[in-house]
Amino acid sequence: KIKFHINSNTKFILIILLFYSNISFAQVLSVSFTFSPNNACSGTEINFDTLYVTGGTPPFVFEWDFDDDNYSDIANPIHIFNAFGCDNEDFTVSLTVTDTTGGGSIQASHSEIVTVKRRPNPLLKDILNIWSQFSNCNNNPTPQNPEFLIEVNNITGNTSCIIPNSYSIDWGDDSPILTGLSNSDFPIEHLYTELGAFPLDFSCEGTNGCFGNTIYLVSNESNPAVSLASQGNTQECAPVTFMFFTDTNIIINNSPFTVYEWD
Repeated sequence: KIKFHINSNTKFILIILLFYSNISFAQVLSVSFTFSPNNACSGTEINFDTLYVTGGTPPFVFEWDFDDDNYSDIANPIHIFNAFGCDNEDFTVSLTVTDTTGGGSIQASHSEIVTVKRRPNPLLKDILNIWSQFSNCNNNPTPQNPEFLIEVNNITGNTSCIIPNSYSIDWGDDSPILTGLSNSDFPIEHLYTELGAFPLDFSCEGTNGCFGNTIYLVSNESNPAVSLASQGNTQECAPVTFMFFTDTNIIINNSPFTVYEWD
């Protein structure tokens, strides 16, 4: 306890200042973060690291806003920006940290601009199967008649920043990959000779060095059918084990990737 006495001709002022060890003063909450890489191609993983959080009392609540309708609530997230076309795109990423011991009233924020190189967005259209793109299901192919012909046309927009002759097609069925394609090479036909689901990968390279690709699922499959074979007597006193069988005469024409679920 410390006392100060001040005297004058007109008044007497007594000021008493009490200092207690249990009095604490709130520190100003502050936050910052780093990220890498910058100026990367769209689709690249960007690492965000909370550089420091000073002041306040942990545990803290982290709120990241990546400026693309995506968010995160962890301290050091990884995020992928998707930007298509030419040139670059900037995203203003902000981090808000809340001190939960203050009833959610103590917050600090920090923002950084992340620059992303846009990548191409190559697109195809199956011009032989207009109403069921890349699908042969309506024709009910069988192991005896599995052939499915598609014809693809390049409908990629904004091709001014795509390197000529950089298109490629991987049909997904172990046939040779087509590379060095240009717009004048389309449309292109391809015949699938086996039943199944095949990932058709269409890709190209932008003039900024970024690669873009689109994957189409080619469904050369039939609408599945199923039936149970005769099980014989299925009335017994419990506990009892019964064997159940699918009717092979019915499922024989189903696609090889058909999934059967028992309930």
